[in-house]
Amino acid sequence: MRPIKAINARVAPDMAAPLAVAPETALARLEALATRAGEYAAEAQARNTRRAYQRALRAFGRWCADNGLPGGGDGLPVLPTPPELVAAFLVARADTGRAVASMALFLSAVSDAHRLAGLPSPVSDPALQRVWAGIRRSRGRPPRQAYPLNVRELRVMILAQPWGLKSVRDRCAMLLGFAAAARPEELVLIEVEHLKPLDDGRLLLTIPRSKTDQESQGQTVVIPRGSDRVTCPVAALEDWLAVSGLAGGPVLRGVQYGQLTANRLWPGDISKILKAAARRAAFPKKVVEKISAYSLRRGLATTARKQGRSLDSIQRQCRHRNVATTLRYVATEELVKSECAAEGIGL
Repeated sequence: MRPIKAINARVAPDMAAPLAVAPETALARLEALATRAGEYAAEAQARNTRRAYQRALRAFGRWCADNGLPGGGDGLPVLPTPPELVAAFLVARADTGRAVASMALFLSAVSDAHRLAGLPSPVSDPALQRVWAGIRRSRGRPPRQAYPLNVRELRVMILAQPWGLKSVRDRCAMLLGFAAAARPEELVLIEVEHLKPLDDGRLLLTIPRSKTDQESQGQTVVIPRGSDRVTCPVAALEDWLAVSGLAGGPVLRGVQYGQLTANRLWPGDISKILKAAARRAAFPKKVVEKISAYSLRRGLATTARKQGRSLDSIQRQCRHRNVATTLRYVATEELVKSECAAEGIGL
């Protein structure tokens, strides 16, 4: 074995190579790569999440300004934010009846903003955590759930629409969203290329990105062909593609002055479509108020359970990670009809 001195002699300081200066083209390329790195970093969160965080932080910034407290640029709060200030904002929101879910979103936004700035999060402060625990305990209530639309109601809504390009699109949106149990942000991302006809007449839909698929691996669901052409999701899609002439790109696009636009719909447009259709169908006002874009997803889960489909099959179609989430989507009136483990055991 060679002595250590002999090995060290091979890397003597005076043998170091001179420092090379990168040419301007190389520097420009590195700057471009750094810009792309920032773009990839931004995609680490869903676009809707980033928007929700920005709205929550700006609401906090406005509250600070209204109370004479300094604010940051673009209406955002100053960082680092003292935990006492965050606690005061939570108390103010709780006392005005704000939902616990919206306050939880605000805390996530504050924590995320500090993390990105390389600062310790005030959310982990023990005193703030005790305030937050008290708010959740005293103000917590079951989340408001969307009205579960059923097939009969969808049929009435579709038939009540005035005939035209927009009504064909809206029928496609309603039935495709219902059959796929699609979240609104998933529904508007569907493109023609994501739909594959099967030999038996059904469709295989690939949902490119979703809440439970943050890395965009893709999730697939089967879209069945219905027995009633009015409510058949495959027929609705075929009719829409035929009248729109779409051969690729986003399926659900805007219609303006009777003409198709190149812009895909926004998630919020799905709720507007459903509410407008329900009003045309003369649904009671209290029902219309409860209808949202999630009425399709929850409606599929409730209807399927009512027709005797297993929770496992509903879980797969909704792409839930666990059955507890599926149970929250099934309307209570359907759950109470299901088998009860405490019945028929000799009590």
